Amino acid sequence: MKRWYKRTLFLIALVAIGSTSAWAQHLIFRTGPSTHGGAPNYPIIHDFESVAEDTLFWGHYGFTPENEGDTNWLYINSYKSLGGTAQHGQDAIWMDWSLYTPNDWGGSAALQHYLPEETLNAGIYYDFSDFTHIGMWYNTLSPADPAAAYRIKINEGSNSSVPGFEDWYSESWDVYQGAPGWRLVTVPLVDLGGSGCCGLIGFVKPGWSGIAGNNKFDMDKIAGFQLEVTTGKIAGDGTTEGVIAWDNFHVSGVRYNLLSDFEGGPTTHGKQSNGGTYTLTNSTDAILGTKSLKVDYSVVGDQGWGGEVDLFFKPAGAAATFGDMTARTGITVFYKVLTPASTGMTFGLRVHETNGELWISERTDVLTDASGNWNRYTATFKNMAIPSWCGCTKDGKLDPADIGQVQFVLYTGQGNTTTGSILFDRMT
Repeated sequence: MKRWYKRTLFLIALVAIGSTSAWAQHLIFRTGPSTHGGAPNYPIIHDFESVAEDTLFWGHYGFTPENEGDTNWLYINSYKSLGGTAQHGQDAIWMDWSLYTPNDWGGSAALQHYLPEETLNAGIYYDFSDFTHIGMWYNTLSPADPAAAYRIKINEGSNSSVPGFEDWYSESWDVYQGAPGWRLVTVPLVDLGGSGCCGLIGFVKPGWSGIAGNNKFDMDKIAGFQLEVTTGKIAGDGTTEGVIAWDNFHVSGVRYNLLSDFEGGPTTHGKQSNGGTYTLTNSTDAILGTKSLKVDYSVVGDQGWGGEVDLFFKPAGAAATFGDMTARTGITVFYKVLTPASTGMTFGLRVHETNGELWISERTDVLTDASGNWNRYTATFKNMAIPSWCGCTKDGKLDPADIGQVQFVLYTGQGNTTTGSILFDRMT
């Protein structure tokens, strides 16, 4: 078996600088609570802050390390516990792998991630349609020998009535052969059709796995991923191996109209009540750019209808509207609750048309979110309504080409006093 003795000494050396817990973990599907609550966490798909606590990461295929005679193995561990420095956050995942290539076409193995079955059965997928790229940071600690390809496979929930997923691929021969040091590998979220496989210029559906589906890369129906190592048949002992660290699996870029990057504050703001206070500052904890908007509030429901804080966003410059968004389906904004509301609060996103109509979308679970994660609020145009109290109905049809102002409302009912803190970023 190639380099078994050398690799064993290398792993023993890592044990010496690691924690007192098991030095490496054989990759298996785990049970227990998910750190992401079983729901997508945008735009970070996984931050690798923990190796063991998330049921969503990682499963695998292809690795069966049972004894010294095996030529397939994969071990993972906390990169920080082995003396490594993460690219993002406090930790990364360290991976030691060996791939056997017994087939005429070679061999492959992969780390796997799927949304939970109950989530998919409810029709809930990752929706990356508003992003332009998918990426991951890597640090090649020991290059693949012989060379191997990094391949990312996306499992897409096609609208086909046939059970299963379409499989879309992109690949690179640079990742596992790289020099040490953190580097970013990104792939445009682009549909390249179904011919062959590709470099890192988009995704193809070559047809050697997955269902036929509708042959369309539906980026709002992403069910899971495989991060593969693969290569053709290798002469001699038939194996290749390497060591790599992964961090910050994410999506990025803005595909549609950017309404605010929150690098500054709202255009205007204020509170509609006699009591209560609020402050607006910037935070470096950001989804897009370098800053987000931080709102610290104390809202007093001292009016007959309650009390609220209002943030208004208008188009840049002298533009009357945010542009023609008739091809779009709604408005999204990212939020991260730092201190959940101390009592009942509603978050509302309101759209003001230049003709005077007001359309609203509201949820009561935003300001009370205690996950500590960035989440995405979506106000779908077709589900927005004109409130009965505004008396502002004109033609009664929301026109996405006539939006002249977007308003955030942090509202509490009469008699309540509530405090909290929240971040906002990336409204598209």
